[in-house]
Parts: sequence; C-alpha cells; structure tokens
Amino acid sequence: MRVVLSVFLVAVAAQTATATTWHVATSGNDAATGASDAPWRTIQRAASAVVPGDTVIVHAGNYVGFTVTTRGTATAPIAFTTDGTVAIDGASTTNRDAIMIQGGAYITIEGFTVTGAGRAGIAALDCDHVTVRGNRVDANTRWGVFSSFCDDLVVEGNDISRSGSEHGVYASNSADRPIIRDNKIWGNGMCGVHMNGDVNFGGDGVISNALVERNVILDNGRLGGSGINGDGIANAIIRNNVLDNNHASGISLYSIDGGAPSTGNQVINNTVRMAADARWTINIQDGSTGNTLVNNVLLHPSATRGALDICATCVAGTVSDHNALVGRFLVGGVAKDLAAWRAQTGNDASSIVGTDALFTNPSAGDLTLRAGAPAVDVGSATHAPMVDLVGTLRPQGAGVDIGAYEFCSGPCVGGDDGGDDGGDDTGDGGDGGGPDYSGPTATDTGGGGCSVGGSPGLLLALVAFVLRRRRLR
Repeated sequence: MRVVLSVFLVAVAAQTATATTWHVATSGNDAATGASDAPWRTIQRAASAVVPGDTVIVHAGNYVGFTVTTRGTATAPIAFTTDGTVAIDGASTTNRDAIMIQGGAYITIEGFTVTGAGRAGIAALDCDHVTVRGNRVDANTRWGVFSSFCDDLVVEGNDISRSGSEHGVYASNSADRPIIRDNKIWGNGMCGVHMNGDVNFGGDGVISNALVERNVILDNGRLGGSGINGDGIANAIIRNNVLDNNHASGISLYSIDGGAPSTGNQVINNTVRMAADARWTINIQDGSTGNTLVNNVLLHPSATRGALDICATCVAGTVSDHNALVGRFLVGGVAKDLAAWRAQTGNDASSIVGTDALFTNPSAGDLTLRAGAPAVDVGSATHAPMVDLVGTLRPQGAGVDIGAYEFCSGPCVGGDDGGDDGGDDTGDGGDGGGPDYSGPTATDTGGGGCSVGGSPGLLLALVAFVLRRRRLR
C-alpha cells in the first residue's frame, strides 16, 4: 500500500510540475511561445496545446470561438479563464457552437461573453466533469448552454439569455448528476432549464440526481416549454429557485423523450409566479409518481389555471404540503378546488392560499416575503435547504418560511458555503449570495439590446432539440 501511495504522489507531483499557464491576446501571434510576454493570437491555438493541469488566460478583446478535446483529470484539471472582458463572436466562428468541449473531461470555461452562435453559445458533448462558470451567454441562435452525454456537468453563476428558438440551459442524453445553480436565465424562447433523457439517442434515457438550485428564471417560454423542464428525470432536487413571469409551464415533470417517467424528484422552497398567458404552475404527467412538492409558493393570475396539473396515475406517492398556492388543481383533466384536492389525496393539509400580498413589492418584481406574510414560519423543516436563495440561514424566526426567501425581522444571518454537490436533503450552507442581482436591463445594449422585461425591481432588473424539434410541455 505504501509503495502504491508513493507512486501515486509522484505521478501527481509530475503533473503539477509540468502544468503551464498559457496566454492569448489580440496582440499575439500563434507562432509565438504562448508565454505572458509572447501570447498566442487565437484561443484555438491554446486549446490545441493544453495538457492536464494547464490554465489558459485569455486577455481582453474580441475572439472567435474554440473547441477543446483534451481530457484533464480530477487532480490536474484544465481551465480557460479571462483577464478583462473577453467576447466570443459566435457569428464569426466556423463551428455552429461558439465554445465546444468535445470528448473532454475536467475542463472549466469561465468568464467569457458569448453571443451570436449558429447553435449553442457553449456546448459540452460526450464528456464529463465540465464546469461552465461566470459567463454571459446571450442571443445565440438555438441554445445558451447545451450538453449531450456529459456526466457531472456544472453550470453555475452564469447570465444566460435570449436563446432564439429554444432553451437557456439544456442538459440532455442520459447524462447524470448535472448541477445547475446560481444562474440568471431570462428571455429564452423556450425553456429556462430543460433536462431531457432522450432515450432515442442511447443510454437509459434517464437523467438521475440532478441538482437545480438558487437560479432566477424569468420571462422564458414565449415559444413553449417550462421555466424548469424535466423529461425523464429521477431523484432530482429542485430548490430555492425563483421563477417569475414565464409564459408556458412553471416546473414540469413528465416523459415524452425520456426513458422513464420523472419520479422521486423533490421540488422544495421555490417561488413560482406565472405570467397571465402561462399554463399551470406545476405540471406532472405521463405516470410520473412519487414526487415531493413542499414549501413552494405557487401562484397564477389566471382564473382558469392554477397550482398543479397532474395526471390521475401520477397522484400515487405524490407528497404536497406546506405550500402557499392558488386553490385550483387539474387532476386527470378534472378541475378541483383546494378542498376537493385535499379530500381526494390528503395532500396540502397544511398549505395556505397565497396571493401577491405575500411579497414585499410584487408589482416591481420583488418576491421577497413581507413582514407579517402568512408564509412566514409555517414551512416544513423536513426537506428545507439550510439556506435560502441569497444565503440566509433557515430558519430566521420560529420556523422555516415558504418560498425561496427566508424573511428576516432584523439583520439576516447567513450560512457558510457547504458545497453540497451531492444534493442531499439537508441542503448546503449556501454561498452567501445566490445569483448576483445586478444584470442586464431594458437599456442594456449587449448582444443587440434587451427587448424583454424592462420593468424595474429586484427580479425584473435581471433583464435587470438535441437534433430535432420536440413537443414540450
């Protein structure tokens, strides 16, 4: 054992010793050495040179995209990062995806602004352990961030907006353990987040153990889809998200392209308020049983839509309680009020009827809980994350609050960063902030200007298929 450990440590030391930091600048030359005083001109030159452990620093300027095929390792990852504002012009990039990881592993893409790609702004294909962090991905033709058969994908801290024909974030093809967190996802033509097992393309067609948390998902779905869409997902945790003014469904769990119904998922402490033209706030279909809906705010302004549209066979094993919701349900196509839903299923016995009066300033998009709101202190602690969307420790009062925000009567107490990449029920310690609430507004000219969501306020300030079209709920 001691000999094996020594060999391992020598191998790690050798990898560390040979790790190189490469530089790319608009003043560079691809015939240079790639050193800080002799940078390369194109990012592709660096992408073709990297080995495990290397870091590529791209200096401020405008560039075409690049493709990475090298595999890093857990102990020697590969990073592409930026020094200053780095814009990737997707329209001038030969590849349909502006930044593409093809077959790579343990690769981080961080700090880029990517616009105008012919397909996806950033794509991760046939890969594993890829992290897409802190990028602005705007106005790309089909998708913002797209993955196919990429296990252990992490998409965090990005601003992902205005994908033309489809989704902001699309995780597809039997790839397990995706983490999608701390993103601002707004104004995309279809889904904000779409997870699809795509059994027709191989594998088991099920995406298992996804973690979708602390995202703000706003004004998506004018062409269809959901704020958060799950087609063949199992044992996912969807928590601490704010979904506001989305135009199709809110959170959907179903199976069309997936290899199995969406089962065993936990939808916890989310705040979901639909646009007037939207479908149902929560949508569960196609035999998707055994899902948990707890501590959510589920609001809809329409008199003909409401909190939950669920198939008759999906009711089995569904647990729903401690929610603040509109009292309208559709069960196997039959409309029911809250009393009838309770009588039929035993669910939502401790839930309350909710309206915009829960919030601090709903007309301005501020969906934090106001003082005295009936959603304060009445949530369930059983599944509640340790912190809320912005890193406030739960509970702040006598009990856990309903929704993505914990109300503070005085200064808020924050939690430390627990990481929690595994997505267990106990929650993580938070990062003390969740998504940054600075962001594009109606006057933002980046990527062609913002044409949606010009209202002021906390949330509105954020504004400030794989291969075929598929029917989305």
